[in-house]
Amino acid sequence: MFSHNIDWTQWLIASATVVGLMGGFAIILNVVKQKRSMGLTFKNPITELKSNLQKNRLDVVETRLVDAQNKICIIRKDDTEFTLFVTPSSATLLNEEKLTDFVAQCAKTNKK
Repeated sequence: MFSHNIDWTQWLIASATVVGLMGGFAIILNVVKQKRSMGLTFKNPITELKSNLQKNRLDVVETRLVDAQNKICIIRKDDTEFTLFVTPSSATLLNEEKLTDFVAQCAKTNKK
């Protein structure tokens, strides 16, 4: 019915290649599994690059409740602090203050 001549050398080489690739993949998965079980993670280099390029410029320094619905917040953007009075329907800027170089450097050091 089927009269195919099989080249056994090519068949063995192809089979060995497929088995070798499957074994290599199994070894890689096993290493990843062991590292994760020890608590280690693999970092995505693209995500790391993006996070290094995008520095956090905005930070909520402190938030205090005035009453049940109103808050006073201190927000830091780069080297400027803003004091806001926040209500459920609006936010009012109470104060804007440039930080001195020393205070800004201490704030950056404390964030890390």
